[in-house]
Amino acid sequence: MRGREPWLLAFDLSGPRGLVVLEGKGELFSRALENAAGAAAIISLAGEILAEAGISPRDLGVVGAARGPGAFTGVRTAVMAAKALGEVLRTPLVAPESLAVVAACQAEGYVFVAADARRGQVYYGLYEVEEVAAGCFPLALEGPAVASPQEAAACLGGWLDKLGGEIALADTGARAYPDLWPAGLRRPAGGIPDPRSLAGLCRELHRRGETVDPLRLEPLYLRNPDVGRRKGRGAG
Repeated sequence: MRGREPWLLAFDLSGPRGLVVLEGKGELFSRALENAAGAAAIISLAGEILAEAGISPRDLGVVGAARGPGAFTGVRTAVMAAKALGEVLRTPLVAPESLAVVAACQAEGYVFVAADARRGQVYYGLYEVEEVAAGCFPLALEGPAVASPQEAAACLGGWLDKLGGEIALADTGARAYPDLWPAGLRRPAGGIPDPRSLAGLCRELHRRGETVDPLRLEPLYLRNPDVGRRKGRGAG
């Protein structure tokens, strides 16, 4: 049945490595980019992969965007681009949380996602990942939230005591503060975000009817942008 599903176009610019993904008819196309790229850049890349697939924007059946938390400029750009396409094309729009996209890259079980938020903070969340037809679907048990790495690590320690089982630790915050986290955690390898996982999560949200109105979708910001700070990529 997956080869008969409508084409899905999705964006994730919440982390250091952005993605534009096109998936459908049993095929997957993607482009990676720096998340500080503007809307014109990601629309251009979307045009490239649409041409590679031999389809037009009118063939799209679903549009998706990771809505944060993450890099302020990247999240805003991805969400605004998806909103515009969803409104113009009249296609369903889905907007997974960015940490859930990372969790969906992992195998079944519990995954604690800790993304480097800069300013001595991390975005974090705990997910229980289950296998579904589209790949892996993460159910949030904690977060998303923003805190110091020490507070996030303490939260993870509490969940380790509560669950009494293995929890995987993933994303850039785990690498930025390698010695802070509880010992013995599984740390999955692999590129983040992953094109197939982003597409699969968006696809599953659409299947479950968890779509959003383009006019009501807003980026998920857990703190204010870097107003007045040195120019560069802000964080949401």
